[in-house]
This record gives sequence, structure tokens and C-alpha cells, in this order.
Amino acid sequence: MNRFYTSKENAAQIAKYLFEKLNYEENDPCSDDKDSIYIDTEKREFYFIDTTTLQHGREIVKHKFEEEIHSTTLNDIQKWEQ
Repeated sequence: MNRFYTSKENAAQIAKYLFEKLNYEENDPCSDDKDSIYIDTEKREFYFIDTTTLQHGREIVKHKFEEEIHSTTLNDIQKWEQ
């Protein structure tokens, strides 16, 4: 499993699944923009993020952690607990 993931599809459903089934915490519950969801599997947290911020975040993650942010889907996430 990679550390960082994002998805533009079904962001609200993914957040619900992460919170209810996998006990992840929402980092910024005040976020109004729900374009994409950003997931950190090491910290077991997620937050909603706009597309522009996500692009900047990719650069930071690559530089700081020497990792990529990987795209995912709800179906892929549902396999994490198996």
C-alpha cells in the first residue's frame, strides 16, 4: 500500500467509507470544496481538496517524502481491509 492517495470520483462516498468502516479521521471538517479527496494512509486521515491545491500538494509530497500521490477509487479502497 502506498501512503498518499487521491480521488475525484465519489469523494463524499469515499470519505464516508474511510470514516465509518476504516476509522480514518477527517483532517479539516470545515472544508467546503469537495472536488477531490486526499488520503494519508500512514496518519489514517483524509480531507477534501480542490484541484489546484492538489497539484501543488503533489509537488510538495514528491519533494518532501520522495513519493507520489496515487489515484484510487472506492472499489480499490474497499480492498484495503482485506
